[in-house]
Amino acid sequence: MLVRYLSSLAVAGHAGEMENPGTPVVLPFEMWLGVMGIALLLLMAIAWIAGNAFRLRKIDRRLRILEEKQRS
Repeated sequence: MLVRYLSSLAVAGHAGEMENPGTPVVLPFEMWLGVMGIALLLLMAIAWIAGNAFRLRKIDRRLRILEEKQRS
């Protein structure tokens, strides 16, 4: 009970919590945009790392082929 009261005070002014006590708190759109931005940056970082890994595998494969040709 005390936690719910303190949490309602903490988010006072956001999503109408004080006007309608007891309703679920919805994050303001600025917070959603921030969360989506962080998620997008994380996905871009993962894609960049995966792209570099595939590129390095391709280069390694080409070097192995060239080494085999030089030995022959």
